[in-house]
Amino acid sequence: MHDSIGDRACYRVPGASRFDRREHAAWWVATFLISLLLTGLQFTTTAPFKLAGFELMAHFNATEPFQCRVLVPAIVAGVQYLVPLGPKIVFGAVELVFWMALIALAYRALERFGIARNELIRRLLALTVVVPMVAHLLMPDLHVASGFSAADGVLDLGVWRAWPLFYYPYDLPAAVFTLALCLLLMRLRKSPSRGVLLVFVVLFTIATANRETTIFLLPTTALLLWGRLPTTQLLALGVVLLAVFLAVELPLYWLFSDMQNPNRRIASTQYESHLLSNLGFFRSPFYAAWFVTRFAGGLALVALFWWRFVDRRLKIVLITFALPLFCFAMWVGRLPEHRIFSEMVPLIWLAAMGAIAARAGCRERPDLRGDTDGV
Repeated sequence: MHDSIGDRACYRVPGASRFDRREHAAWWVATFLISLLLTGLQFTTTAPFKLAGFELMAHFNATEPFQCRVLVPAIVAGVQYLVPLGPKIVFGAVELVFWMALIALAYRALERFGIARNELIRRLLALTVVVPMVAHLLMPDLHVASGFSAADGVLDLGVWRAWPLFYYPYDLPAAVFTLALCLLLMRLRKSPSRGVLLVFVVLFTIATANRETTIFLLPTTALLLWGRLPTTQLLALGVVLLAVFLAVELPLYWLFSDMQNPNRRIASTQYESHLLSNLGFFRSPFYAAWFVTRFAGGLALVALFWWRFVDRRLKIVLITFALPLFCFAMWVGRLPEHRIFSEMVPLIWLAAMGAIAARAGCRERPDLRGDTDGV
């Protein structure tokens, strides 16, 4: 029995869809232009937090835990060492590359899960992954100081405000790395190999240097690969991933231990505690409605409504990775900064796209399309 809903599928006719070189080039041009636009919007509608500004991050002087997410600042510092460029332009170039990578991986994800009837539709659907990401990284947060006001017997809207979001260089890369790691897990689940395992461990290491939320992928890895790898090999992989995580995080924690976060509240860590204040936002029915429809661009509602059509592998990812990460983000992150949920957004998008395709009968059968193709 296949993991995906093959019995409900509308099967692809071989050769029915061809994506020629001109269309392929046009898609990459569109990917570049969309990424350029989003990068421009990101650097004009958001601003870095004062404790993690461009100069501070690039010179490794930001406070913890921001500076511990060292991958992108290290890239920027390396480029600046070689080329006389300011930090903003280098951060912007990195952001542009990751927007393009997100779209490219979204296409690979649609291909891996057999979503869409043909190549053209699949390429166009891949571009839509930016919509929920924009909702989390670019759209200002909406606050209602007072829902309505009444003066001289006239009812009107009260005080509604839009607050710009903060920019952090590791938010978008975290989403890209998470999607890439999940695709590699799907590849390992289908056909385990030492080469793919090595790539997975290397990418996990790089992703951990970007943000520590990779720790939430450990139970997901165990469940997805259970029965697909020998038990001893699976245990060894878990030990290696945990060792890699500690080997990356502990030195960073020690290196930046003197850069204390003045807002820390959780034991001896550098994390802040915002759970009660976050829950307080939902006292406003307007804010609750905005949050629900904004979360993953509203696609979380699609995935929940058509949960029975969501691919079983993605259900495992959402339950074991996205849900614990959501709870953790609600505890240590500020709800108005929707970027705290960025890692799970592409996964929810993929689950929603798959559910829509399965419900409409437009998902391919894995055995007809070669599920062992490279990620």
